[in-house]
Amino acid sequence: MASASFGPWVERIAGLIGTGRDRGWVTRAEIGAALEGPASSPAFIKEVLAALADLGIAVRGRPPPPDQAFTRLVRLGRARGYITVDELNAALPPGLSAEAIELHLARLSDLGIEVVEREPGD
Repeated sequence: MASASFGPWVERIAGLIGTGRDRGWVTRAEIGAALEGPASSPAFIKEVLAALADLGIAVRGRPPPPDQAFTRLVRLGRARGYITVDELNAALPPGLSAEAIELHLARLSDLGIEVVEREPGD
């Protein structure tokens, strides 16, 4: 059945919209990843961008910069190689979605910063 081959593609677009609704924005790279697979015509890409705009989802070239507390946390993590869960919770603004928290955790991981329950030696 030919329509079954579109399943993962449709799921990625639905995930993109879910992410955009949670954060209020998506990156161009995320849009590109969601549209991988079946050939996307320029007209279809315009439709996706228009749909995102209709949903109030902004398109950014890159994620917005983190706030100063998170930047300080990254510096600390780079110096030590880790941060604690308590330090992370203190640096993140209250009310973040699970998706936003996952993005922060992924960024820390990409930077080689481990998130640990407690300080080593405690």
